[in-house]
Amino acid sequence: MSRKAATIASAVAMIALVAAAVSACGGSSTSGGGGGAATKKLELIVGTKNDNFYVTMQCGAKQEAARLGAHLTVTGPADFTSNNAALGITRITSNNAQGGALAADQLAKQIGDKGTVAVISVKKGTSTTDARVQGFEQEMKTKHPNIKVLAPQYDDTDSATVAAGDVQADISAHPDLSGVFAANVVTAQGAATGVKSAGKSGKVKVATFDADPQQMQMLSSGTIQLAIAQAPALEGKDAVDQAMNALTGKPVTKNILTPLVAITQSNMNDPKVKPYVYKASC
Repeated sequence: MSRKAATIASAVAMIALVAAAVSACGGSSTSGGGGGAATKKLELIVGTKNDNFYVTMQCGAKQEAARLGAHLTVTGPADFTSNNAALGITRITSNNAQGGALAADQLAKQIGDKGTVAVISVKKGTSTTDARVQGFEQEMKTKHPNIKVLAPQYDDTDSATVAAGDVQADISAHPDLSGVFAANVVTAQGAATGVKSAGKSGKVKVATFDADPQQMQMLSSGTIQLAIAQAPALEGKDAVDQAMNALTGKPVTKNILTPLVAITQSNMNDPKVKPYVYKASC
């Protein structure tokens, strides 16, 4: 029985694929046909199974795998692990720097294009969130010179408690603080808690990445004011498509950037925006 394998990176997720022949032992097989049918087995390895971003990615991957007649399994740790997959044959991700710039422009509108904003992120060296921060800082520097951006603070343990404390300290130290950019879901939850604890809800605007159900509730209630949503279902779909291309000898696209959308309280129920809201289950 012969095997053919390929690896595909999708943001911080990875898809490992094996096409296993089901022809008689000793016979050769190819992934595209020939000496008997081949069963294509795909494995999606997510950064963590306990995150709606990856649940939504899984939904998109499963739907596409079913459409193409492939078998997909999903694995991943309980706690987040970044799988950079340097040997991947393609990389599928949102443009994180562009997302950071979009957050800067939208937050600037929320705060009247003036004031001071804080930046809270996860562990420095995480490529996705670092790119978001860099995009945010560069856009503010280039297009919004009347806004002062504080030096980024990093929540090395990805703890909402740490982020909340950082934001409260920033509010105390900077009376003109008018906004916070939080680079991921957990950081955003902490930032919003910090703003609320300081009695500044609605006055200090909170912008974040991702759009899981909890964040949409926070957006609806005014706890946060902006969410930059990615397209994890599309990432999962694209990853399966490229994996199948690799296994069947078709061209593989080396880099794919998926779209982003800015969600606010005013457009969160727009039919064009709703597909970007993450799912808690398929």
